[in-house]
Amino acid sequence: CLMAMKKILDNLSFNKDKMERGIEDYLLAVELADYLIRKGIPFRKAHRIVGELLLYVMEKDKKMNELELSDMKKFSPAFEEDVYNCLSLSSFYGRRNFPGGTGEKAVELQIKRAKEVLSQYG
Repeated sequence: CLMAMKKILDNLSFNKDKMERGIEDYLLAVELADYLIRKGIPFRKAHRIVGELLLYVMEKDKKMNELELSDMKKFSPAFEEDVYNCLSLSSFYGRRNFPGGTGEKAVELQIKRAKEVLSQYG
């Protein structure tokens, strides 16, 4: 299995742009929930608010980062102008660069470690 996995990792490539376009709103929804939590809104309520906001975005055929502040305030008065600081994928990835995290640097480190381990098997 490890030899097969090494071959897979050696030849694996991703279309990062296509992948990000497909999940961007969902990742930004996580950022928005974290934003509301930092504003003092309880976890469960923050996730409900963002879930409703995500449904709104889907119904309006918009993207999360295209919303006006006034649209977001319909769901929670906690949204303020600083919300736009977290409405980017760079914000999402940047805040998740910790051991085991999903940030770009954290994932690159895990891939490097996996390749080092796998290189021992041929």
